[in-house]
Amino acid sequence: MRNLAIFTVIALSVGTHYVALAQNSSDKKAAVADIPRVAADGGPRRWQFIANSESTIYSEPSFGAPSKTTVDDDGIAVNLGCDRINDKVWCHVEITPEKVRGYIPADLLTPVLTVDGTVLTGVNDSQLRARKRDFDAQQQTPCAQERGEPMGLCTAQVARSGGGDATVVVHFSNGFNRTLYFVNGEFISANATMSGSGSDTNWQFNGQFHRIRVDDQQYELSDQLIHGQ
Repeated sequence: MRNLAIFTVIALSVGTHYVALAQNSSDKKAAVADIPRVAADGGPRRWQFIANSESTIYSEPSFGAPSKTTVDDDGIAVNLGCDRINDKVWCHVEITPEKVRGYIPADLLTPVLTVDGTVLTGVNDSQLRARKRDFDAQQQTPCAQERGEPMGLCTAQVARSGGGDATVVVHFSNGFNRTLYFVNGEFISANATMSGSGSDTNWQFNGQFHRIRVDDQQYELSDQLIHGQ
């Protein structure tokens, strides 16, 4: 009887150990499951800030770290990956077009939705495709190379990556080219050329056309070119 009692105690102990291991394994899986995936692994491409006031972007994943910048609650950030640190999930983000990088708690973020209400996932590969001349469409578009010059026509080629992410290369008749970058349907920047840095810009959108000034050039691109609709 004593041996049976010892065996029973051992069996119960082992059983309890397996239950504990199963619970720990389940807890770990749950902890991993609530960490958003990086965009390259199928996670959201971009985040929107959902706080009711300005959100602080920290230089490190800690409330004690220096602030990099603050963002309004309708601000947009690129998803660079998230991780659990000291029982809190922090996400590494990049604010566009300023390209400021930092960290913010995941509970202050929500995935950006496309115009049809879906979450855009994966990376924006439009710039890479444009460099490879892998374009989705082209059209003739109004353009002017110098200030005060009447608008003529240029050929615009676009590489799209969904959700309003697109890279447009505009070709002037004299051989001058300019690359224009769009994120979430908004013009954010242009490449640097001999004519300027590409950072002196102005953008207006009337629901159908994007009217853009980059340095001395003027462009008028249809929204259909950007979205492919």
